[in-house]
Amino acid sequence: MFRINRKGIVILFFFPLLFLASQIFMKYNYRYFYISDFDPVYAFLFNGLNLARGMPGTGLAGFPGTTMQLFIAIVIHLGYLFRGGASLSEDVLLNPEYYLHIASMGVVLINTAAFLLTGILLFRKTGRYDVSVFLQFTPFISVFGFYYGTLIMCEPFMLLAVQIITLQLALFYFSDRATLSHKQIMITAAAVGFGIATKISFFPVFFLPLLVANGWQAKLKYTLFTLITAGILALPLYSN
Repeated sequence: MFRINRKGIVILFFFPLLFLASQIFMKYNYRYFYISDFDPVYAFLFNGLNLARGMPGTGLAGFPGTTMQLFIAIVIHLGYLFRGGASLSEDVLLNPEYYLHIASMGVVLINTAAFLLTGILLFRKTGRYDVSVFLQFTPFISVFGFYYGTLIMCEPFMLLAVQIITLQLALFYFSDRATLSHKQIMITAAAVGFGIATKISFFPVFFLPLLVANGWQAKLKYTLFTLITAGILALPLYSN
């Protein structure tokens, strides 16, 4: 394991903090979600509210988008802790932008943490700043990853899944192992399942880890855990 000095901290924190600052700045382009031209954020909000109330079902079964809805359900409960007076449903309907903005910044903070952790873990493994920073640069080369980073839609969570998968494949590449370790298989499969439950167009990514998961046992383990993760995260769809 390589240790990170003060210079390394500056290098590895630079792009994640730049991403965070740019997303906060870009958020002023659409201060209100109800006048944005992007995915139906209010549909996500109301589906999240249904889940927060323990009512399964979704109107976005085509995505499926359940990871974002589950996240919003959690955000609603957390945000409601600081409110008072009205019931949970009433407060969400009366103050929808409050909950949407909390969810938006929550997604940004999660992705920022993922980019930072990617750089730190990869440097501790390789001792190379160039490789570590290169993987942190992911959102800046993707229009969806950068411009849509604060929006309540599937793409920001797909970016998170890609970052986790890329990190695990990079850690494997710089190791002396012939195949993915058990831990890497589990984390990669969870990220792929998360991505598929976020948007079905993520499914082709499923085949990428199979190229480095040598042996039928590793491939079977990866496949089964991916299906289990996707199946659990897609639970809100089953009532439909």
